[in-house]
Amino acid sequence: MAFLSQRKKLTAVAAAFCVATGGLIIATPAALADPDSSQTIGQGTSVASLEVQLAATRTRRENALTAASEANELYQRSRDELDAAKANLESTKKATENARTESAKARAELMQVVTAVYRDSSVSLAALAPYLEEGGLEKLETQQIFQEKFGDLAQKKLQKFQASEAVVRVLEKQASSDLKRQESATAAVKKNSEDARLKATQLGQELQNIENRREQLIAQLASLRHRSVAEERAHQENLEAEADARAEATARNRMRAEQNREDKAAAEAARNQRAIAEAKARQEENQRRAEAEAARKAEEERRKAAAAAEKAKREKDSKARAEQERRAREAATEARRQEERRRAAEAAREKARKEREAEAAREKARREREAAAEARRQEERRRAAEAEAAREKERQKAKENASLPAASGSSGAIAWARTKIGIPYLWGGDSDAGYDCSGLVQGAWRSQGVYLPHSSRRQYWSGTHVSYENAKPGDLLFWSSNGSSGGIFHVAIYTGNGRMIEAPYPGASVTETSVRYRKLMPNVVRLG
Repeated sequence: MAFLSQRKKLTAVAAAFCVATGGLIIATPAALADPDSSQTIGQGTSVASLEVQLAATRTRRENALTAASEANELYQRSRDELDAAKANLESTKKATENARTESAKARAELMQVVTAVYRDSSVSLAALAPYLEEGGLEKLETQQIFQEKFGDLAQKKLQKFQASEAVVRVLEKQASSDLKRQESATAAVKKNSEDARLKATQLGQELQNIENRREQLIAQLASLRHRSVAEERAHQENLEAEADARAEATARNRMRAEQNREDKAAAEAARNQRAIAEAKARQEENQRRAEAEAARKAEEERRKAAAAAEKAKREKDSKARAEQERRAREAATEARRQEERRRAAEAAREKARKEREAEAAREKARREREAAAEARRQEERRRAAEAEAAREKERQKAKENASLPAASGSSGAIAWARTKIGIPYLWGGDSDAGYDCSGLVQGAWRSQGVYLPHSSRRQYWSGTHVSYENAKPGDLLFWSSNGSSGGIFHVAIYTGNGRMIEAPYPGASVTETSVRYRKLMPNVVRLG
């Protein structure tokens, strides 16, 4: 928010700075001295030092206005939530009353059937009494014999009555829950209202202190430069206007550079995906060829092995008969030796088995640790990829929406807003007595039959997102303290050619001015 353009207005408002919420007006003290305003500047103070201090007052003022806007935004959101809670409670109450009426009708129908059975049969009045008592139909033992005494039609009526009673109980429980939600929302509105009014009071004090300090510094600079205070003030206003212009140009260039970077990154990502797909296809083709070659060689080796086995079998058969007797003689000796070797081998295998199990257990534990670490890394990469994909999806969606026509009623909304130029900013205001930023936007579009919530953050989700480069008259502009929708604190109406209409902040009036790019969200919202 431009410091220079509102300095004269701030001087007039300093005597009685007011903010409003609901129907309450809070007047700030007429003049509050800056904590260090009584200190004198020694002879050693330089012009450069005073100008640094003067620049610091601009930063203090901008931060104070942002904090007050965020507090107002929180209050407006709690008001919307309270309205929703009231509507839910009223709807549940009406539904509960209707359910009770239906339950009474079902009970009356049931009693008609029961009474008719009494008249047309031998059922005694004493037997009928338990079903006519209050709550008599809810008893389990009563329900078990009900059908036997009164028949299928009465049983159907009983089931209808029981179903209607169940609906009543569910709705009564929901009404209790809705009442608690309304009470919680009411408490939140009260707390946020008090917090916002305190912020507004502090804002008035802070703005007065800043203005007093600024005038003091200008007077000191005028003395050091041997010129009048009016000349020094005009000089500082020129410097501040130039600084604002440079800052706006820097912000605009940064936004364009970021857009170009995102476009290049998307193109590079697409190229990388194509390259990966091509490499994967080549790898699969090479693997297929390698598998085919391996299968051919395996078949060739199998044939060779079969031939060798057949040859060996013939040779073995020819020698088997000659060696049969020798083997028989040596069999007993060999059996003893084999038993000894078997026992030794069994002991060695058992020892080796235990060693392998111990090693396997250690290896398993190591792999599990590595797998857990890798799983954590993969989960972190997955979440990062999902977050980037979500941001990319929003950017792509905004680009896809670039061709959407301007919202129906845009010219009417802009015309309505222009009729409010000059009306003072009023915290929480939504009438010609005064408007805040979201109240002005709400009123402009309400004049065209479009109803928006009185919250800039909720207004951000009330239409289609389009990149700022494709903004059209009537689109909504938003400013955020942290670059996300959760940090939105200000909203305005785009009128075309880099211009907008807004209710800036306390002490200012509704105005049409150039778009500010510092803290501006990259997407606008198109209604309709």
